[in-house]
Amino acid sequence: MNYETILEDLKLLGKMAIAFSGGVDSSFLLRAAIDALGCENVLALTADTTLQPLGEKEEIVALAEAMGARHLFVEIDPLSQPEVQANSRKRCYYCKQMIYSHLWETAKMLGFFSLADGANASDVGEYRPGRQAAAELGVLSPLQNILKNEIRALSEERGLPTAQKPSAPCLATRLPYGQPLVPQVLRQIDAGEKLLREAGFSECRLRHHGDLARIEVPISQIRELFARQGLADQLCALGYRHVTADLQGLRHGCYDQREETL
Repeated sequence: MNYETILEDLKLLGKMAIAFSGGVDSSFLLRAAIDALGCENVLALTADTTLQPLGEKEEIVALAEAMGARHLFVEIDPLSQPEVQANSRKRCYYCKQMIYSHLWETAKMLGFFSLADGANASDVGEYRPGRQAAAELGVLSPLQNILKNEIRALSEERGLPTAQKPSAPCLATRLPYGQPLVPQVLRQIDAGEKLLREAGFSECRLRHHGDLARIEVPISQIRELFARQGLADQLCALGYRHVTADLQGLRHGCYDQREETL
């Protein structure tokens, strides 16, 4: 799909608020919405939760400012919901239900009566219970017929710094289902992944299994991971007793693919 067609489709939707995470999809949607509707008719809303890495906020602010977007953080505490805190397989449904409800409330209070997210055609077939919550609450998905690689290519053409940004699901995905979500554990995971990124692994996951950290990086980088002297000691300094590398490499949604028993 070409960019002009996307803009024409967005013009039909009119004034809108966008659930803006600073990722590839929502950043592209925000850019396109502003180009189609003008800054005055677009509102970027970011959920500020304990489930997001601490270091993302500055990047999100910079992205919104660079696009001239009106942007607000909305403080939300998904862990106040027992279903989210318990980390069941439907956690994402309850979490998104709460997040989108709060974003809707803020949007309407500011005179925006459409809320959109960056869900796209590549999301189809993946286990995403949060999509059900979005549909129930009437959240629009203007990119639902566009593939992720198309969004990346169009983002590259627009000069967006997020064009090749790795996907970054929330920190709750680093724990096996059924293991309760605790703020200090989420911060431990966040700190560990920050160390990994600083060591050169831009796409990584630290899967948390109590006192064991299971590191996932692309298979092509596993040898490099083993060669990073001192990295295991740094991770142990965060509270882990054991650090291991997953020889299967980085797997998106690994807990959705198989039941974990560790």
